[in-house]
Amino acid sequence: SSGTESNASLWRIPISSRSRKAEGDPQQLTFSTGVDVHPSAGGGRLVFASTSGNPDLWSLALDAQGKVTGQMQRLTSNTAGDTSPSVSADGRRVAFFSDRSGNPDIWVKDLETGRESALTSTPADKGNTLISPDGSRVMYAVFVPGGGPVEKYIVGFGGGVARKFAGL
Repeated sequence: SSGTESNASLWRIPISSRSRKAEGDPQQLTFSTGVDVHPSAGGGRLVFASTSGNPDLWSLALDAQGKVTGQMQRLTSNTAGDTSPSVSADGRRVAFFSDRSGNPDIWVKDLETGRESALTSTPADKGNTLISPDGSRVMYAVFVPGGGPVEKYIVGFGGGVARKFAGL
């Protein structure tokens, strides 16, 4: 994202896979009056949080080259803040952080049906979601009070008991 303190939009710039250098002109993807952050792409879709007013999730359709092919679509709309999205590789589901239940929890949304559900329900401060490449699990961070080390957990996309991620 790029912009001033009061607004920042998302941009796309082609990068050469060989030289890893910019290859072409930048393309502005969003034209927000707020701050657009936490982009995640998968399945022909770019999902991001927009903090214009109350933070909500939005989506843009992308072609195979990453160019925008449609209008922005609002994915969430409520009085809570919804941020840190991770879209599945097939573009059908998104995991994200929300405090809509009164706790800082991880939520998931089926982008085909619109159904939303909480994956976690604890008072621990959570965020930084990441859907596994096969779409079956969600990893998220738990921030330890007092600035301790961040702990990472994995839970099945359908819910269940989260287990602590020990690393690779």
